[in-house]
Order: sequence, then structure tokens, then C-alpha cells
Amino acid sequence: MGILDSEIKRNNHRPATVGNEAPQAPDRTYNLGAQFETEVSSGVNLTARLDWQYVGEMAFHTLQGEPTPSIWQVFYPGASITQDFSKAKRDAYDTLNARVSFDAENWGVTIWGRNITDEKYLEEVIPAPEFGGSFVHPGVKDSYGIDFNYRF
Repeated sequence: MGILDSEIKRNNHRPATVGNEAPQAPDRTYNLGAQFETEVSSGVNLTARLDWQYVGEMAFHTLQGEPTPSIWQVFYPGASITQDFSKAKRDAYDTLNARVSFDAENWGVTIWGRNITDEKYLEEVIPAPEFGGSFVHPGVKDSYGIDFNYRF
């Protein structure tokens, strides 16, 4: 479990950001895992595991809603062209990963799934109001696989 109460105390380059949350720092995170192990036959072990992760709300920029001058004012002197970073935030999300493994002395098989609930979330937002918006990178979708290994 992690809880963070961040606040920008001083910013000489952007004084309007004082009091805002630190960017790229979720307000809270939780992780919980459970694992079960047993021998299913002579020399073959079963391991089943579930991992849950919660990631709290997070801002992607030091500006968090304050309208500020944009680079376009250089090209249009006297115009009031501002930028707004109020949408450069990510909502909280949670993911669930699962895996089941069978292991013997010289071989192993693992069936796994990541984000098995197919939670939709933003991995990253790069605010770029000077280009008319932001570069938005969605989080990883659900994925599944089977791993085989042989030890010799």
C-alpha cells in the first residue's frame, strides 16, 4: 500500500502551479497477491497465483486547470490564447493478473493472463496544447499466453 499527499511548494518557472499535486505521482496504490501451491502428482507441482493492483488518480503535468499563456501568443501578439491542462489527469484504475504453472524436474508449463478484466486506462498523457491537444497513450489491454520451458 502506498499513500502520497503531494503538493508543489515552490516553482520559480511556473508560480501558478504552487499548491497543485506533483505530476506522475498517483495519490495511492494498493497491491495484493495470493498464491496456492500443491503437488498434483509425483514430481509435478501446481502453482496458481492472482495479483491485483490499484493505482489512484494522477496528474500528468504541473499545470492542473490554471489557464496560462501559450506559445501561440508569440505569433499573435496581443491575442489572449491560453492553454488548459485540466484534462491532463488519469482516473484511478485497477488490474488483475493471473497465472497457473505446472513444474516438474526438467520441464514447466505456465498459462498466464495480464489485465484479465481488460481495464481501460491511460498509461501516459503528454500535454501539448501548442499543438492543439495532447499525446495520449492508452494502457496495455488484456493479454494472455502460454510459456513452455525445458531444462537440460
